Amino acid sequence: MPDFIPKPFGYGKYQNAATPTYFYMSRFVDFDTTTAQDPSEFCQRLAEMHQKSLTLSDKFGFSVTTCDGDRPHVVEWESDWAVFYRKLFLHTLSLDIKKNGTWSKYERAAHQVAEYVIPRLLEKLT
Repeated sequence: MPDFIPKPFGYGKYQNAATPTYFYMSRFVDFDTTTAQDPSEFCQRLAEMHQKSLTLSDKFGFSVTTCDGDRPHVVEWESDWAVFYRKLFLHTLSLDIKKNGTWSKYERAAHQVAEYVIPRLLEKLT
């Protein structure tokens, strides 16, 4: 799917960083924010990308830690997509609480999403 994701010019690990630091470089993608892409086409292509990238073990996850900026994700291998996504979601929630403090209504709503919404939406996709 080379037309869906820009091909990297380069990527790797900085040699002289005090903490493990990585880089990724690709062509600049100028997003047109005035018009939205067709949601059904985008979702179909995104699903195709994920289906084509399944590992030989048919599990969800990564063999290396992935990050969002300086925040590492929880990406251990799981045989169930809903379980994998739920762990990722709850880890992100815990980072938010750690940084911004507790907020009971938000936490209660997030836990309802984790316990009820994620399984109902994603369990059928495994």
